[in-house]
Amino acid sequence: MANKLIDMTGQRYGRLVVLRRAAYNTNNNKPLWVCRCDCGNETVVKRRNLVNGTTKSCGCLRRELSRKMHTTHGLSKSSNKHNRLYRIWSGMKDRCLNSNSKYWGKYGSRGITVYPEWVKDYMAFHSWALSNGYNDNLTLDRINNDGNYEPENCRWVSYAVQENNRGNNVLFKVDGKTYTLAQLARKDNLSRHMAEKKYKENRIYGK
Repeated sequence: MANKLIDMTGQRYGRLVVLRRAAYNTNNNKPLWVCRCDCGNETVVKRRNLVNGTTKSCGCLRRELSRKMHTTHGLSKSSNKHNRLYRIWSGMKDRCLNSNSKYWGKYGSRGITVYPEWVKDYMAFHSWALSNGYNDNLTLDRINNDGNYEPENCRWVSYAVQENNRGNNVLFKVDGKTYTLAQLARKDNLSRHMAEKKYKENRIYGK
């Protein structure tokens, strides 16, 4: 039995308000929706892209963010290689898509890949980043370490949070609480080696 279509009419997603279902579907028969942007333009969007926040406007938001980035950070093709966010994007693609990358074994060879829109368009990644909390003190983190780099599985976090989210972390149980080795080292102001030695009896095998 086919799933009942959820009526999205009238719902708001970012700058978009859903007007009606489009008269045609995508190639894989997934429904499309006609939306009106706050700027007045109408656009047709996949349900998935509305729900997961990938599409928040008719394109005007991306253009505004691009102009802002040009103004505040001097973003241009010639300066991209010096831009931190561009380097994050390039590194993400390299370790997932380039079999010659030194990080391939931890990413691409495990089947971890990058959201197609981000692969082909830096500005798509750039717009998502600025709309989802990016700043120069945060790093790109996958919520599920076995998942892909895609909007619903990515967030911007501090380096400490990302370190605690590593899939290969060894955990320790101390006074009823669970810690990573890095947390214990900071807690007791010890080196990681000394912290591991001190709490070796508290080690939990398997996360």
